[in-house]
Amino acid sequence: MVDGSGEPMRIEVRRGDELGEEYRRAIAEVFVEGFGDDLAYFARDPARLTEAVEHMLVLERFHVALIDGRPAALASLTEGDQEAIDHDARTLRGHLGLVKGTIADRVFRTHFQGGATRSRPGRAEIGFVASARRFRGRGAAKAVLNHLLALPGY
Repeated sequence: MVDGSGEPMRIEVRRGDELGEEYRRAIAEVFVEGFGDDLAYFARDPARLTEAVEHMLVLERFHVALIDGRPAALASLTEGDQEAIDHDARTLRGHLGLVKGTIADRVFRTHFQGGATRSRPGRAEIGFVASARRFRGRGAAKAVLNHLLALPGY
């Protein structure tokens, strides 16, 4: 890949927890850009959705492609009973309101937590693949997936 100036573009992939808490908001923004249409029932404002979900991302489970130091794409990698998201119902209600926050709690708990039905140690699952709009088509999501598939044991 090359950038607009013809220079080769450098994509670095790092785990979310290696990037640290200071990246949490930017990682959540990529998550919302990728899944905002699916989450629009809860809030149409991307900033409000980002505030609602940023607490729930388990950073050590997310691998993030960085372009120029900015999160461009992400994917989660879980194994066995590991969780990629771990939300707090009160936090969701605080950002989304009583009704939509309660529904979001139920949706996240039943559809995205509790492990896959066939999960077991030694079997990994890639999930929550998303890329930021401004970086789409630049190979960031592909870089994350290639990175995950190249990890030892996968």
